[in-house]
Amino acid sequence: MGVPALIAYLIFKTGTKLDIRPETKNKVSLFGAIAGGVGVVLALLFLATELITTGEEFYETAVLVVTAHIPIIAIEAIFTGVLAGFIATVEPEMFGKK
Repeated sequence: MGVPALIAYLIFKTGTKLDIRPETKNKVSLFGAIAGGVGVVLALLFLATELITTGEEFYETAVLVVTAHIPIIAIEAIFTGVLAGFIATVEPEMFGKK
C-alpha cells in the first residue's frame, strides 16, 4: 500500500515543477487533486486485484469495495487539492516559491 503513495508523491512533485501555469497556487491545487485521486485509485486497484486473485468467493467483495470507494476517490481528490492550494497560499516556501 505504500507504492501508491510514492507514485502520488512523484506525480505531485513532477507536476508542480512543470511550467504549465504561472500561478503557483492553481498548479499546486491541480496536481494535489490529481495525486490524491491517483493514490486512492492505485491502492484500490491493488486491493481489488488481491481480492480477485485470492479466490472466486472474494469477487463480490471486490466489486463492493470498488463501488464503495468511488465517492471516496472524488472526496480525497477535492480535499487534497484544496489543502495543497491553501498551503501554497499561506506558506509558498514549502513548495520552493517565495
